[in-house]
Formats: sequence, C-alpha cells, structure tokens
Amino acid sequence: MLDGWWIEACFEGVTGWGIGGSAASRRTTTPKEIYDKLERTILPLFYDDPSGWPAMMKQSIGTGAYYFKSQRPR
Repeated sequence: MLDGWWIEACFEGVTGWGIGGSAASRRTTTPKEIYDKLERTILPLFYDDPSGWPAMMKQSIGTGAYYFKSQRPR
C-alpha cells in the first residue's frame, strides 16, 4: 500500500509495486486488484525472470538506503 515512506520510495516496477493510491482509494482497493497485481506482474517476475527479481531487490535496497537513512547532512 502506498503510505508512509513507501509512497516516496516506490517507483512502480523498479523498486517494487504499489497497490491502491491515495488513502481514499485504498479503502476501495479490492482483493481482485491485489491478486491481479500478483498474478500478472509480481509472480511472473519472480518465477520467469531469474535476473529480474534480484535486480528489483537491489534497486529497492539501493534506493531505500540512499534516500532513507539516519545520517544528517553536515
């Protein structure tokens, strides 16, 4: 779900996926939407693209670590 820091870090298909949009639309997100995203996007990447899944994990870790850290600028 796109909330908290994930709304800033989620680059669809690069660092992960978002399900739903604003807080109002999340209330109406249906299980069908979630299962469609899993069936058509996430699971094919995991099972059918052996290099794609690790690339996505690395992008997610790299982006998250770069933008969201506890160090303060000097």
